[in-house]
Amino acid sequence: MTGLAVAAFVVAFVGSVALWWIYFDRSAEAGARQIATSTDPGRLGRSAYTFIHPIMVAGIIAGFVIGVIASLLGVAGGEFLIPTLVLLFGADIKLAGSLSLAVSLPTMLVGFTRYSMDVSFAVIGRNKLFLLVMAAGSIVGTFVGGQMLGLVPNTVLLPILAALLLASAIKVWRAR
Repeated sequence: MTGLAVAAFVVAFVGSVALWWIYFDRSAEAGARQIATSTDPGRLGRSAYTFIHPIMVAGIIAGFVIGVIASLLGVAGGEFLIPTLVLLFGADIKLAGSLSLAVSLPTMLVGFTRYSMDVSFAVIGRNKLFLLVMAAGSIVGTFVGGQMLGLVPNTVLLPILAALLLASAIKVWRAR
């Protein structure tokens, strides 16, 4: 096991612990307050505690499947995460994008570890200039996109995401 694999595991483990801490420490308190101040606390509490755990289990299963597929393909998983969060869990497109970034970090580290030991990873060495230009563009684009976050409505973002995913699927299908 390499140092990078250990680092990827540690990041994934710490991320999981952080998510559980948020769920039990922050969310439980906020949920209890919301239920206590509700006009129908019994119905809200029953719904919250009945339906939240199947959603969490579905999230774990979806995350596992996406992680396996992303690792096999050597991708970060965002192309699977965002549609899953939007379609399966009904997340807002902006929230799905943010969650995708947070979830993709451990997946990228594991994928990086896996592909760094593979011959196919040599493609990065042959394309350093392209990699640097794309990274610089991505950093600038992230900054600009963050500034525009409240300006672009979901009704514009969803069709753009759908078109990009469809175009990507068509290109991948034709390349078979």
